[in-house]
Amino acid sequence: HSNELIYRDALTGAYNRRFYEEELKHKYLNAGVAMIDLDDFKLCNDTFGHAAGDAALRLTASIIHRCIRSTDMLVRYGGDEFLLIFPHIPEHVFIKRLEQIRATVQALHMIEYPDLHLTVSIGGVYGACTLDPGIRQADKLLYQAKECRNKCITAAFSAEEAEKTKPNQESDKL
Repeated sequence: HSNELIYRDALTGAYNRRFYEEELKHKYLNAGVAMIDLDDFKLCNDTFGHAAGDAALRLTASIIHRCIRSTDMLVRYGGDEFLLIFPHIPEHVFIKRLEQIRATVQALHMIEYPDLHLTVSIGGVYGACTLDPGIRQADKLLYQAKECRNKCITAAFSAEEAEKTKPNQESDKL
């Protein structure tokens, strides 16, 4: 696949933001969508150095890859933020997978950085949606999860939420 290289994040092996923007953003899927964020990542970089930060990102991505199916898609969405898309997954399995990822990262011990304890916060939505509003809703849940840190908060995708995030129609009429 000729686009394979331009769509991969070199550090983590996950898909990159460009893949999301060009291939996924406007897709309508019946899916589980999750935003996953490393807690206190800036502190990790500042305290242990960027090599430790890179190792943490690589390890987190590899844990996530081990917890998901080959049809699921992991995207490195931002610096320490991952987007995870589970097409056609039963809701109870989606919730179980996210909890498995959260618990596995928390239980991890990095041999080369014994004082570094990783945790992730996760926001997830489940249902039929266009990915863009689905991700915005997952992102809001992620921020709620981050307030408690190392939490996983999920909700059903609501069309109502998607309506709220649509641009105001009035501004289009000039």
